[in-house]
Amino acid sequence: MLQKLLWGKGKQSEKQWRDVLGILKAQSDTLEYSYLINWAEHLNIVESISQAFTEAGI
Repeated sequence: MLQKLLWGKGKQSEKQWRDVLGILKAQSDTLEYSYLINWAEHLNIVESISQAFTEAGI
């Protein structure tokens, strides 16, 4: 999921975005959110992952 956010960064790739939202919705109960946020900070995609969480209803 983090890689898909990186691939879509700056390009607004609709496919990557749909995939990310699908992952979040399907696996919301099993994801390690602290891990995702920590890596999002390192990869400078915190804004993207926050938006994805919001759109996925998390």
